[in-house]
Amino acid sequence: MSEPTDHELLADYARTGAEPAFAQLVARHINLVHSAARRHAGSEEPAEEITQAVFLILARKAGSLSKGGPRRHVALGGWLYQTARLTAANALKAENRRQLRDHQAYMQSQENQADAAVWREIAPLLDDAMGKLGETDRAVLVLRFFEGRTNAETAAALGLAEGAVQKRVLRALEKLRASFAKQGVTHTAQAIAGTVTTNAVQVAPAGLLLKVSLLGSKGTVVATSITALVKGVLHLMAWAKAKTTALIGATVILAAGVAVLSWQEIKNPNDTSEILEKTIPQVKIVPTRFPNKSPWGTGGDKLIGYNQPISMIIATAYDLRSPYRIEFQTKTPANHYDFIANLPKGSREALQNELKLTFGLNMKHEKHDADVFLLTVKQPNALGLKPSQMTNTTAGAGRGRFFSTRQTLFGLVYYLEYYLQKPVIDQTGLTNIFDINLKWDEPNHKTNPDNLKQALLNQLGFELVPSRESIEMLVVEKVK
Repeated sequence: MSEPTDHELLADYARTGAEPAFAQLVARHINLVHSAARRHAGSEEPAEEITQAVFLILARKAGSLSKGGPRRHVALGGWLYQTARLTAANALKAENRRQLRDHQAYMQSQENQADAAVWREIAPLLDDAMGKLGETDRAVLVLRFFEGRTNAETAAALGLAEGAVQKRVLRALEKLRASFAKQGVTHTAQAIAGTVTTNAVQVAPAGLLLKVSLLGSKGTVVATSITALVKGVLHLMAWAKAKTTALIGATVILAAGVAVLSWQEIKNPNDTSEILEKTIPQVKIVPTRFPNKSPWGTGGDKLIGYNQPISMIIATAYDLRSPYRIEFQTKTPANHYDFIANLPKGSREALQNELKLTFGLNMKHEKHDADVFLLTVKQPNALGLKPSQMTNTTAGAGRGRFFSTRQTLFGLVYYLEYYLQKPVIDQTGLTNIFDINLKWDEPNHKTNPDNLKQALLNQLGFELVPSRESIEMLVVEKVK
């Protein structure tokens, strides 16, 4: 009697909770999942947690995965691989670089000497490159090279002609080769296929097989760290599904790449609040269509901007006071972009993820020495710094003018950072609510920092003192 398919086992488990069916699925795919987790984690303990989390996710989603009919099972290997990649990335953001170094040291001791050099270069880049492929291309490579199936077996699994599979394999390999080349790693598609086949999937520890198989039992106690990891990945999956459904189901057009309601309905890109509310929930970063405009806006957790540089999009996504608190350690595109992130919740996190996927960037907060201005009180009780007498809160700026009513100094400091293009540290110690109407001359309609600084002193009694301070910066680098 023939072996039951993945789909049959998954349906059996979803319908009856049959633990042997789940255990058989684990036995078939644990090496694939664990190897992907191991590449990301670089050490065994987090790799085992990631592996357990992936199969716990499988157990929880068994019902929905088994509803797609018999053909749904063909993507299970690809689905598990992608879930392992997402889970590992979600678990290891803060330690990614260190873990990659650990991983490389581990792989050097495991690899065959003939292709060790190729694998050492490819391994840190492989999973991110695979994640950028389309679902079918990724499934083809997983089936052919990770799971070691023949072209005929892959074709049968995917319901495609064998010739079509061969073309997809070649195309997907070429995409991997091109992705590696952008990172300075140049190898032929044949060399990539060979080293992935040999090294990408290693045997998982024997004890882990038992641990993961037990996750199919309803009463199994799961570690808190694994439960938290599962919750985070399920949230990402739900967001991705909602994003895809919204883009397909709404009356949306891609106007030069910008997914919005019908282009004719947007009368003015400056109406950012209206666009945020009326546009289908989505996350997009595309080349700008408005080179002569630069509106930007927020609405709660929803974000939008037109004709913005990468630095401004990053500052918005990470809720920085200004883009001048970013330290770039890699070259970024000089072009300007339109962006939108208007999900019901989690828009900033989604925009952060979109930045990473679109531009291959890694961002982390670190303390660095930086040139700053210290805002200090030079002349107490200056006439222009008045306790608020207003009932409404307002703020704005124009040519040679900044004003705010019924606010702390936060708005002024925020504005000064943009005007002076340098971090400004408030050392006034003032927390009161003020009305401010600051004015200075800007001859020839050009910014004039010296006149602004003199106006700050004369009207508000504040002095801007140049300094070198250790402050928290967002460090931006290329994904290694």
